Amino acid sequence: MRKSVFIFVATVILLGYTAGARAGVDFRGEASLMSFWGYDISVDYIVTQTPPSFESTAFSFGVGNAALYSMSSYFYFYQLENFIDSNIDLFSISLPGEAVLTAGFITGVDLDAAPFSHSVPFETESMTASIVNPDGCYDNVGGMMYSLNWWFDPEMAYDTESTVLFITSTDGPVFRYASAQNGDSFIGNVPAPDVPAVPEPGAMLLFLSGIIVYLKSRR
Repeated sequence: MRKSVFIFVATVILLGYTAGARAGVDFRGEASLMSFWGYDISVDYIVTQTPPSFESTAFSFGVGNAALYSMSSYFYFYQLENFIDSNIDLFSISLPGEAVLTAGFITGVDLDAAPFSHSVPFETESMTASIVNPDGCYDNVGGMMYSLNWWFDPEMAYDTESTVLFITSTDGPVFRYASAQNGDSFIGNVPAPDVPAVPEPGAMLLFLSGIIVYLKSRR
């Protein structure tokens, strides 16, 4: 009887875990990156498992390619908004390199417009901002921590927004350190992929099977 109860509980745990792993994720928000002097710039973001479709020619990949993009489970979209009287030339996110499948930007796309239609209560917006494409996206593997970087040349001037920047992964989100540069540093946190500490369903199944075999051997 004790063995049957244990097998039932183990099965429920495993099924609950796999159902959670399949659950859809779709959330959006706005992060503030703050400077030492108290000025801030905004980063709108969307994290989803159901991304909108675009022509392949709209994508510019700094990491990965279209095939890896299509294999991704989580899609992270960002739009940097500059409301200070100073130019922005770099946006960076620090994260585990092994969590990244692709990164880059989608040319000339506004996150607030369809098909993204980003909108959250009390967000900071401009009615006149123009869209700026990065000069490129690259990863930095030589620092203290892996980072993804979008370089703007020409720089993002006052009252402009970046086009949609993206990261894709097979891993879900946590909030990660992000920064923007213009001679001064603006720092904060945005959602980005993280390598999960929880075992995958296959590993859980092996673990539970081992316990069941052990209990049988004790009879």
